[in-house]
Amino acid sequence: MAAREERVVGARVRAARRRAGLTREQLAVQTGLSWSAITQIESGRRPNPRAETVAALARALRVTSDFLVGHDGAATSLLSHHLLTYGDVDEFLATAGPFVAEGVRAEEATLVVTTARNARALREHLGPLASAVRFADAKDWYASPRGAFAGYRDFAAEALGDGAAWLRVVGEPTWADRSAAAVSLWGRYESLINLAFAALPMTLACPYDVSSLPDEIVGHARSAHCHTLARGETAPNAEYLDPAEACLGD
Repeated sequence: MAAREERVVGARVRAARRRAGLTREQLAVQTGLSWSAITQIESGRRPNPRAETVAALARALRVTSDFLVGHDGAATSLLSHHLLTYGDVDEFLATAGPFVAEGVRAEEATLVVTTARNARALREHLGPLASAVRFADAKDWYASPRGAFAGYRDFAAEALGDGAAWLRVVGEPTWADRSAAAVSLWGRYESLINLAFAALPMTLACPYDVSSLPDEIVGHARSAHCHTLARGETAPNAEYLDPAEACLGD
């Protein structure tokens, strides 16, 4: 643990405990640690608590382990948000197929939300691996931004609660019959995912059919994704905008 973290951890445990209205004795009961261990951590006499100790404190205090050890939340975002552009079904399969198969083989909780056409093709492409993937219809999933957020949040909570260590998602928004206002709203939704799901252990790829979508929608997509994904290769996206800039503008 770095020197700054050694100084910060005791102060943050103490501050979080006081904010929660707990005595050291009460915190000891909730964490299974001894009163003396908590005293030593808060006073700085135990500057390098074990990872499981930090995790127990974080759960009891309703904060993150990163907060307790002084990490910048923005620097430790777990979410990896990819833009997957394609021009036809074959191109979709060339990238989405390996992406999904990698998740299944790594025993990640894997969800694919896409069109009926793409789902059929991907099931066939994956073969037996498809049985380990949850599929959902994009038309239903993306009926509203609030509903889409709730769907992904519920999927994550269920999968992580069942013991999954990581999540892998293909999520393809639908754009047919969207008004100009709706297109703008969904563009902001894609940007806000970077904030709303930053703490989730999730690799998320969002497919966009560039052969049929207007330039405005593809432009929104290019500004909302941190990375691009093509045929197994991930690269930083130079067109990515900070969510605050993308959603609030000037």
